[in-house]
Amino acid sequence: MSDLLRFCSTDSIDWHRFQWAQLQSMIVRQQLPHALLLTGLQGLGKQQFAMGLAKRLLCEHVDKMNEACGQCRACLWLASNSHPDLSVVSPEGDSRSIKVDQIRQLHQKAYQSSHNGGYRIIVIAPAEAMNVAAANALLKLLEEPNDETLLLLLSHQAQLLLPTLRSRCQSVYFPPLSDESLLTLYANTENIEAYLPLMFGAPFRLQGLIDDKRAESHQEILRDTVALIEGFKEPCNYASCWQSLALEVFLESLLLWMTEASKWQLIGKNDDLSKESKELLIRWSRHIQLPQLFDVLEHLLETKKYLSEKIAINHTLWLEGIALRLTGDVSQQGR
Repeated sequence: MSDLLRFCSTDSIDWHRFQWAQLQSMIVRQQLPHALLLTGLQGLGKQQFAMGLAKRLLCEHVDKMNEACGQCRACLWLASNSHPDLSVVSPEGDSRSIKVDQIRQLHQKAYQSSHNGGYRIIVIAPAEAMNVAAANALLKLLEEPNDETLLLLLSHQAQLLLPTLRSRCQSVYFPPLSDESLLTLYANTENIEAYLPLMFGAPFRLQGLIDDKRAESHQEILRDTVALIEGFKEPCNYASCWQSLALEVFLESLLLWMTEASKWQLIGKNDDLSKESKELLIRWSRHIQLPQLFDVLEHLLETKKYLSEKIAINHTLWLEGIALRLTGDVSQQGR
């Protein structure tokens, strides 16, 4: 990640400058709210931003540039993840949820005096991982805030949070980066163009994509889908090929290719695609018309909504159903 890290300063990241300046101004004016909701796609560095803000607020000797000194007792505690005035709440163990007991434990901490007489900071990440009981428990804390406690809620999908929670926090939005910015950040990264569609403007997604060889599987899904549509691959065989890939990952790639296929039929070209991708999409467009494309797209978006709401989906049956939709065999489809 060396290409990316050279754009990161001690307390903030280059593309966070606007948000950092906004909060620095609030701190100087002593107008920082009791709860902040940091929103934006996963992989934009919201956690790094939150830790940088905590470091700035807990530092005992802020320098002339209004930045944490990095040398005081508080800064050293933070560097070793042992500061008594910082609590980070996330799903524990193999759980994907933040439980109500985790939030209840914060109530006592939130109203205690801080160790150093300054802020007590609580970070909840990701906030949408809270179950209903946990969210309601946090709501009680937000309704009766302590002036010396700052709550930092980090969310990749803020629309999943209770509206009453969102309304009690001041939102700080982190927009995705442009492809041009990503190309600048990763100028020395091999095959970066193949990863751009999968990054969604979030720089910290790249390493995971490289580790999982996502560019290769993304392209292979296009090849397989075209082979299915042209009749060279059976629906059951298509489904079995992708059974080992996480449903969320397969869905993400297929959604991107379906969107590209729709654009191709509407516009007839896309200069950003590779030669192979263009040739495959031309072949795709000969077999599927826009109404069928939009029908499959609608089904994919519905599935994405179910996954975001943690509704269980039978992986095998879903893949077989999508294969039948793509081949137009509506009579055998099952949701």
